[in-house]
Amino acid sequence: MINPSNNKLFSIIDSFSKVELNRLSKFIDSPYFNANQDISTLYFQIIKKYNRGLEFTKAELWSKMYHKKAFNSLRFRKLFSDLLKLTEQFLTQEVFQENELEKANYLLKSIGDRNLKKLYSTSLTNATRISKRALYKESSFYYYQYQREKNIYELKDSDLDRSSSSNLEQINNNLDYFYLAEKMRYLCEMTNREDIISMEYDILFRDEIMKHLNKYKYDDVPLVSIYYHMYLTLKGTKDNYFKLKELLEKHIHIFPAHEAKEIYTSVINYCIKQINSGDEKFLSEFIELNEILLAKNIIAENELSPWRFKNIITAGLKLTKFEWVENFIDSYKDKIPEQYRENAITFNTAQLYFFQKKYEELLPLLLQVEYEDFTYSLSSKLITCISYFELDEIDALLSFVDSFKIYLNRKRSISDSRKKRYLNFISHIKKLIRFKFNRKKIDLLDLKNVILDHGHIAGKEWLLEKIDELLYLKPSQRGIDTNFNKGANT
Repeated sequence: MINPSNNKLFSIIDSFSKVELNRLSKFIDSPYFNANQDISTLYFQIIKKYNRGLEFTKAELWSKMYHKKAFNSLRFRKLFSDLLKLTEQFLTQEVFQENELEKANYLLKSIGDRNLKKLYSTSLTNATRISKRALYKESSFYYYQYQREKNIYELKDSDLDRSSSSNLEQINNNLDYFYLAEKMRYLCEMTNREDIISMEYDILFRDEIMKHLNKYKYDDVPLVSIYYHMYLTLKGTKDNYFKLKELLEKHIHIFPAHEAKEIYTSVINYCIKQINSGDEKFLSEFIELNEILLAKNIIAENELSPWRFKNIITAGLKLTKFEWVENFIDSYKDKIPEQYRENAITFNTAQLYFFQKKYEELLPLLLQVEYEDFTYSLSSKLITCISYFELDEIDALLSFVDSFKIYLNRKRSISDSRKKRYLNFISHIKKLIRFKFNRKKIDLLDLKNVILDHGHIAGKEWLLEKIDELLYLKPSQRGIDTNFNKGANT
């Protein structure tokens, strides 16, 4: 029996749409690509049964091809291997067919190699026309321009005057643009990775390239300029962030969607880094960048990650944009993959109620769902504790705090550092409970200083806010430090 789940050929076939399968069938049946009829027969026998969800054996396939001829394992493996290679060739051909720039370049090269002088003019015109109508001007565009200019230069016995300047400058310029853009793109990626995994790369020509770009700027080549300012931004220069943002607003259309998303993701991560360092004006930047991505369908064209959904909503709540958050949830909830949708909608609606201080509406929402993902679960339990405290539900709060502590101690998948943050919260809220409800003697000023000095506490701002309320009856006397971990954000 052939196991489809552990077979390279079937893994490719599974990835194809009906339209692609139809093209594959024509490709395999084409005598130009496949002169072996046995391979075609094998393919069509597989597809015939596979499309109907039927299982089959090697011997069964063999009998369909060779009828009463004895099964030959070696011969069958060779046919199956050849079919796999042909299918891989089809994948290559599909990519080639989509790339009009590359096809035009290969035509120019072929004309030059064969010295087909009569085809030179029309082929060059066609290659130029395809270049002008190219939708995107990412780095590969300049690589294909370099190839085109090189093929033109190398045309044999053409009308080019080799004694003139010809197109050598264009050849070099396009190669430079491609190299600089790719170099800066991967320098940006390395910078991102250095922040995540604490490592340094030894990069050739980094200093020389930065010195060159600082001198010449490349304002007339947006691709290079964008990656240059992106690199400077990721290295921590805030002035370059706003220049980068301006360039992206003007030129993001030159990138295909996947590269535009990659760029904006890096810029958004930079905003998050600034927010976490205490610069809350980047909350508005974070929201604005995501709105651009959504408006341009760079994200959420088909699906929206539940974590991006949560992060956007959390930023909106911190800016008290409650109506905007309600509209956002309603507009994009159906974009979340179905397996995550219910939890995402429930939790983020609860977050909205929490920031609006609608604690009585919030609790039924949180208590109706048991979250499988511990990130949701921890945030949910934190909000529940706070809501019980705000509603003076002392018995429910004490019981819930105890169960929360048991949950933390039993859940091995939660990292020690994250576990510690929530255990610290439980310890401090218990002290507030003793002071507020039992009037036990607690030095609130000392507790406030402990919390201020301690970085690893979930719900830190809310704890400080409650201490100030208990210490000072007049709101004008209260004043606490703020940070990114407001309220329920984990």
